[in-house]
Amino acid sequence: MTNQEILGDLGEVWYHAHFGGVPSTYKYDSEKDHTDQDGTKVEIKTQSRHPNGSFTVNTANKNQLNKCLTVDKLIFIEYSLSDTIIVYECTDRRGYYTTTTSDGRRMACWPIEDMKVITKCKNVKLTKLMRHFSKSKTLKYYE
Repeated sequence: MTNQEILGDLGEVWYHAHFGGVPSTYKYDSEKDHTDQDGTKVEIKTQSRHPNGSFTVNTANKNQLNKCLTVDKLIFIEYSLSDTIIVYECTDRRGYYTTTTSDGRRMACWPIEDMKVITKCKNVKLTKLMRHFSKSKTLKYYE
């Protein structure tokens, strides 16, 4: 597994434990990562925020972008330099814009200011693990 896959799994497992429901049994599920107890299909992204104040998905991965746009609920789990995990629901998925990273990747960006905070949870061990597997060079402190 890559560090990015491990980081994603950490967020998904935490979400399942915290909110209940059923995780997808297929690693490459093209519809969702999780199903809430009420049947809502959920896509879960675990990441630190982009310096432009958004969460991002690489547009080259058409399946990932499509899942983000079509799933019932899009969740971003944020880790930072703090020990607090913040869970956001992206309620306006069509309102994204794109940017190009310094290494040439075209990213779909959803502004955090337009998202709803679902919960905040202090978890020293988990945030430390998330930072360990992160490739981010722009981590900041958010609580």
